[in-house]
Amino acid sequence: MKYVKLAIQYLEQNQLEQLELRLGRFGKQMRLGSSGLRDIKELLYHITRNNLYYEWIITQSLEQLGVKEGVLKTEKTWIYKVAIYLLGNGEKISDTIYWFKSLELLPSHDIKMQKNFSLLLSVFDKLLSVQSESNQPIQPGLEQIKSYRQRISINYSMPDVMYESLNPKYSDREIESIYRAFNQKAKVVVRLPKNKEKQLQVEKELIRKRSKSTSLPVISEDTSTSFKKGKISSLARCFDTNVDIYSLKSFRDGWLDIQDEASQIVCMILDPQPGELVLDACTGSGGKTLVMADLMDNKGQIVAVDKRTKTKNEFLRRCNKQGVEIATYYDLKQFKKLEMVAKFDRVLVDAPCSLSGTIRRRPDLRYTFSLSEIKKIADEQKTILQEYSQYVKPGGLLAYVTCSIFPVENEEVACSFLEQQKMFQPELIKQEHPLWIESLQAITGHQVQLMPHIHGTDGLFLALFTRNI
Repeated sequence: MKYVKLAIQYLEQNQLEQLELRLGRFGKQMRLGSSGLRDIKELLYHITRNNLYYEWIITQSLEQLGVKEGVLKTEKTWIYKVAIYLLGNGEKISDTIYWFKSLELLPSHDIKMQKNFSLLLSVFDKLLSVQSESNQPIQPGLEQIKSYRQRISINYSMPDVMYESLNPKYSDREIESIYRAFNQKAKVVVRLPKNKEKQLQVEKELIRKRSKSTSLPVISEDTSTSFKKGKISSLARCFDTNVDIYSLKSFRDGWLDIQDEASQIVCMILDPQPGELVLDACTGSGGKTLVMADLMDNKGQIVAVDKRTKTKNEFLRRCNKQGVEIATYYDLKQFKKLEMVAKFDRVLVDAPCSLSGTIRRRPDLRYTFSLSEIKKIADEQKTILQEYSQYVKPGGLLAYVTCSIFPVENEEVACSFLEQQKMFQPELIKQEHPLWIESLQAITGHQVQLMPHIHGTDGLFLALFTRNI
């Protein structure tokens, strides 16, 4: 239980935002091993996914005891939330108090404080024990909240800005389904190479690993197993369980990469061909460059551009590891000097966004959004799309991509672009594409919206255009 004290220590020093980054620094500072850091991360992610619900429980409990809500602003808030976590996971009140005393989180000499804490825990426990009278997936005690919007917000710990950003497009029931999916752990997804022989070798290694350890499940299309081929990407393999991908020889040799299906399918829709000249704008560390190079059989040329020069070393490392020889990295200033306007067969604009589609993997993101900030991001996206569209040659393709689920960053940006750029028109997604399967509900003409509650992927948007002249 040492990780409980460390988790509270972390929470007293940090907010929930930027959890992954700050937790990594905290681990180094405290000299934590991977297992210890994993235990703390699991607890913190659980609290993050339930933070508003825990605050509601604390508020309700304090009101029942006649204590002012101002106590929420004391340092005890995080201790209360960890206590709720422990009670919700089956710990008894007496055991929880014992753990807090042994970890010196509760003074053993202060009998009055212990009694008050015990009383508060009993109210927590009573609220957590309330049985739902409906079949709805609702947290204990929340049925008393009459407002549906407020109830789902607290139930899934989603701030109001999430609802306000989704409501123009989605119904309340759809929003609840989105919330529920975002509070589930994302699967580990890897991308295999296009080469069939390499695919077979990778799968053989996975099966050999399975025979030695139950941590790696067998590859199968059968939904009863914990390892499946992707629904929408033929190169994807999805794990339900935690898997040590980094220990695989296939990973070390660059034959497989960790990448969500949504990111893979973007490149397949753009469909770069061997020998073509392709621009990967806002490339970051090059995940989509690697996919496109594989689809192009490492023939042609990919120009990768990003204004964040700190991504260059990681980009070059990944390309070298996977044997990509056709990609060249430029920072934005260098690229503008190349005079390559109207030269590219295909341009991928993977625009900076709110990252709202990745909340399954980064649950703390939900607390960073504001309507004004999202609007600001959307304005920047319009500028970026306009700027890079000039590099598409006549007859070439342009793909606008975000990992967002907010319409203001997606459809509204795509619509604005078509209104202002008369040289471009919508390019319908090919009918034979697997995303046209009716049950996937992903494609609307020239646009694709992937959602975690429907497709099991990260949230992602794509709009495809072709240049006329």
